Amino acid sequence: MNLLDTNALGLDLFCLAVRVSVVALAALALAAWCGRRNARAGVEIGAWGMLLVLLLSVAAVVPWPDFGVGQRADASTIVKLDVDARDQVVSVETTEGDSSGLDLFAWLSAFRGSLSAESASHWGWRCAAFFYAVCLVVAGSRLLWSFLLLERLRRNSRPISDHALLEEMQALCAALELRSSIELRETDEPGLAATFGWLRPVLLLPAEWRAWPDDERRAVLAHELAHVRHRDFLWGLLGNLCRALHWYHPLVHRLAAQLRWRQEVAADDLAAAATGGRTAYKFALVRLALRMPARKPAEALLSPAMTGGAFLRRIRMLHGTQNRRPLSAAWRGLFVALLAGAALLVGAWRGPAHPPRAQTEGAGEREATPVPYEIGYIVPDAKGLFAARPSEWVRQPGMERFQKMVEEVVREVKKQGIDLPDVVRLENMEQIVANQHITSKGDGTPGSRSVMFGTSTMLVRFHKDVDGKALLRPFLEEMKETKHGDTTILHLGTVPVLGPLPVSLFQPDKRTLVFVIDKNENAPAKLLDGAAQARKRHWGSGWKQVEHGPFAVVLDNSDAYYAKTFANDHKDIPEIETILDHARFLTVGIELGDDRPVRFVLDAQTPEKTQILEKAAQQLVARAAAKVKEGPMADEEKVWFKLAKELLETGRFQRDGARLEWTGKSSVRLRDLVNDGGFLTGVSVERRP
Repeated sequence: MNLLDTNALGLDLFCLAVRVSVVALAALALAAWCGRRNARAGVEIGAWGMLLVLLLSVAAVVPWPDFGVGQRADASTIVKLDVDARDQVVSVETTEGDSSGLDLFAWLSAFRGSLSAESASHWGWRCAAFFYAVCLVVAGSRLLWSFLLLERLRRNSRPISDHALLEEMQALCAALELRSSIELRETDEPGLAATFGWLRPVLLLPAEWRAWPDDERRAVLAHELAHVRHRDFLWGLLGNLCRALHWYHPLVHRLAAQLRWRQEVAADDLAAAATGGRTAYKFALVRLALRMPARKPAEALLSPAMTGGAFLRRIRMLHGTQNRRPLSAAWRGLFVALLAGAALLVGAWRGPAHPPRAQTEGAGEREATPVPYEIGYIVPDAKGLFAARPSEWVRQPGMERFQKMVEEVVREVKKQGIDLPDVVRLENMEQIVANQHITSKGDGTPGSRSVMFGTSTMLVRFHKDVDGKALLRPFLEEMKETKHGDTTILHLGTVPVLGPLPVSLFQPDKRTLVFVIDKNENAPAKLLDGAAQARKRHWGSGWKQVEHGPFAVVLDNSDAYYAKTFANDHKDIPEIETILDHARFLTVGIELGDDRPVRFVLDAQTPEKTQILEKAAQQLVARAAAKVKEGPMADEEKVWFKLAKELLETGRFQRDGARLEWTGKSSVRLRDLVNDGGFLTGVSVERRP
């Protein structure tokens, strides 16, 4: 974004608004769904959404480095970069009218270039940029004024030295597992009870707190301390900053408002648990609501529920959400990852960039035939594993567009002060292997299926040497080190995206990182000691066929784990129940390249049950084929339709003893799914000639 060229600035602000719209809309949808299950989960998703909006905003004003002709360019430069030295298309002809996500922003970049040459005729963009700047100053001034009001409120308040009140606050801090140093002060503002600050939080009480009954005083203290524990002031400040930057954007305002509201509901949930239950807490809120004045000091930084509004709604929420089932850490992590992926995707829409490097670069460091997946660091009780070779995926013909997007993401990350070494790029990742934990809460009723995925160990092996400690140092303030033999184990603490359990890391060799998510600090040492035995574990007859492939999944049902787990999930599909009742292992392998198969292998409990499995599998395939029907569909749906149709038409069963294998082939390649299957657009779009 050129801050000196108001003409270009106006168009860049428009592009930023589109990116922010995608992220804010995704965050609103995910936060709304999570918030119904658990208010704190909704807060986490909303806060991550705000953080990603801020990062997109910062990235928009960071100047691009001088990469020569590959830098963002005008329309004439786009045409020059259309074909690279290998006669492969690496950018998009804007005159074709291609309406995919990346092409849209390439068109905007070309339009931006034309504006640079004809700035006099596009005065509207300059007016828009000037109007934005004026309103930004107004919104920023309001935010600064709110800070000054809070500081004046703190200066005019008085420390509270009441011994009984301080003891009560300490008891609540212990109940809430809160260790922050909190300053308790009294203000003359009638009815005001609020907390602000995050390094040294200040809890304000009105002068009439002495007249409050014990249960009301305890409820107010518990609620405000819950805000301190959740660092709600800091997240609220982030929301207000995003609102100031995007004063024009209703989705950002809505996301900030929902974040603030869910913070109140989450604080009520925690406070009610710490004060003896929801019933007593609700009655205390009712009495407080009847006496609460309408005055709202420093409203921009103190949420409405802190200053007297929305009490009745909070009380209704306490009553209506009492029996909610909490959202698991695995699901929260998945939603955050999806949100971050959406932000990275739209952040990569920057227009034409430097062509991707030749796929043969560094080929001498890779094996001609991939080595088997390393399964030595899968926990002994794992019921499944996932394995993939990212470098094989990105090196497929036709993946230049995807690599181009990754290059843009890497440059954006570098602009944020994080210089990712080349070793962590996808083309340098030889393999990723992780165990799978799959659970379900379905009860057999329609809509009750609730499948959750998680992992506790993940191995990442690179084509080059990597220093795990140096790699993580920019992201973590501190890490604890222990020794197990010659291996150094790094204890990283909790990582929010990966859930509440501590994360550890060790390197069994110079090119491999192993992450362990386990509350037991000795878990990494046990993995190291059991690696040799883990490599001998039997993963079914199909494993040997897929252990060299680019993608593999194995589920271990030898003790009927999945039959029990999904007992109530598929009563409407009896074929799946039959398969789970009689199969020991399920192996899935996907190979890349022309005339390469998609493979499913089922190992029956006994050779006699293989025929039962084959009949159920054939019925399941027939059921799927009946649902694959031609009709009106978006362009990206056509690619997936073609893939499914060809696999079902070419699929063949082969039975051998206790083993049943199904293989199918399709002319659809990975490049088709990436370029035309909606992976890079994120939304369904209509192509026009």
